[in-house]
Amino acid sequence: MILIQGIVSLDSSRLWKGELVLLRQPRQRVSPAFRITCSSPVDGLILSPTAHDHSLNYRSATVHLHSPLILDSTDPEQHEEKRNSLAEVTNTVTAYSRTTYVGEPVDPNVTNTTVIRCKIRSVSCKQRYGGFDSCKEPELRDAADQGEKAFQGVAPCWTAWGKPLGFGKDREMVEGHFEKWGRENREFAEKTAWGSEDVRLEGIGKKR
Repeated sequence: MILIQGIVSLDSSRLWKGELVLLRQPRQRVSPAFRITCSSPVDGLILSPTAHDHSLNYRSATVHLHSPLILDSTDPEQHEEKRNSLAEVTNTVTAYSRTTYVGEPVDPNVTNTTVIRCKIRSVSCKQRYGGFDSCKEPELRDAADQGEKAFQGVAPCWTAWGKPLGFGKDREMVEGHFEKWGRENREFAEKTAWGSEDVRLEGIGKKR
């Protein structure tokens, strides 16, 4: 499994270039130059008037990488870089500073996880938003339709979080975080369906 962090933030409507850190199982082979497709969140399902043209609202990015370097835990500086990278993955997955509450990754976990630092050659990004006509509001009625056409439009899609079950001193904060996160996901998906420019990714290379 490969996790990607620190290069493309599709949730914050921002893209940027820099260095990429990959996590992998130790026995996977690393090529001198390779390509990885990262996160592709789905924001809606497009219901077309024809069978052929059904589609999705989505955000995706492909990064083209080179010069991979496997970080060495016997080097104190690289070991700490691995620790920081693992902490960033945890904080990215949970969408808040989780390590502030549970602590940084411990040495055995850092040592036993292979982390690869890569340089980025280029980033290719795509986004689709709007109704059947990309980037445009969905039509809610057709004056020419006499009730004979099948439904056409867009169904927004988002990740909804339930109330966290568990215990801890930060329980109220965690509950509030997931409630807000789910609400923001819904607002983003609904704006995407309406073709709002508010959801347009900054620096996007191509829209479809």
